[in-house]
Amino acid sequence: MSAVPIRAKAISIDHQRFVAQARPLGYLLANGFLAQHAALSAAMGMRPAKLLVYVTIVTATVQKLLRQTDLPEALHGTSPMSRSLIGYISRRAIAAATGLPRENVRRIVNELLAEDLLIVGPRGALANKGQILSRPEVITALQGLLGEVARMADVLLQTGVLVPNAQGGSL
Repeated sequence: MSAVPIRAKAISIDHQRFVAQARPLGYLLANGFLAQHAALSAAMGMRPAKLLVYVTIVTATVQKLLRQTDLPEALHGTSPMSRSLIGYISRRAIAAATGLPRENVRRIVNELLAEDLLIVGPRGALANKGQILSRPEVITALQGLLGEVARMADVLLQTGVLVPNAQGGSL
């Protein structure tokens, strides 16, 4: 079994320790995912498939920007991003990324458009309309997600699966 390469500067993964404790830690990670999904679903008021499509659109359209290691300070907070920084994603790409049938994606996208959460760009591609971080319930949900990640990281650190790097090396 080969380890999945992960990039991080301050933490390493002890893959042997993980395999030795795979069952309880697998449950920890799966439960954390479900808790995060439930919190975000409740905050957004969306059923699971709709949330999956929406989050796919939101994250896909800012991926290029978020890969920058020197993200400008002005983009660190909750202020709206300039439309010029946001890309677009096609319905076909959404279906491929989510594994949902294209017809389901089409219906969900139509719902999101009717709710005024998306904009249509070049050649019918989609982007998040923006301002999602201005919603207090979304910030609260994201803080809940962060808490769940911290809880999982704490367990993974206690078990020795996550190991802080003394020099801030990489995995």
